Amino acid sequence: MKEKIHPKFGDVLFSCASCGSQFIVGSTRLDGAKKEYQGREYPAMTLEICSQCHPFFSGKQIYVDTAGRVEKFQRRYGSLTGAKAPAVEKKAEAGTPAEAPKAAAAPAQPKRAPRKEAAPAKAEVKSAQS
Repeated sequence: MKEKIHPKFGDVLFSCASCGSQFIVGSTRLDGAKKEYQGREYPAMTLEICSQCHPFFSGKQIYVDTAGRVEKFQRRYGSLTGAKAPAVEKKAEAGTPAEAPKAAAAPAQPKRAPRKEAAPAKAEVKSAQS
């Protein structure tokens, strides 16, 4: 094995942003901020979600709405799922007339060329030549 080509390996403190749990795992990522854990100082990394709070591992379903994703989905696809989309009111700026709602016009479909007839089967061609 070649010398001095492998990264250094050491213990790193991982902390979960969702549930706050902390655990030590071996990693080559030794840079970054350092935190004290159980009387020792470790390089620290933060995770968005860990196995202790992830629904797949814990069996608990928690509702996390990040930046209104549920509302955005309901606005787009609410009519398809049967759910009513929340009403969104837009206020007109002072001195600007409120815009009238535009009628939803069906988009014009491009005209297609007529279908070409299929070529005759080989058996039909042979019988016609005989």
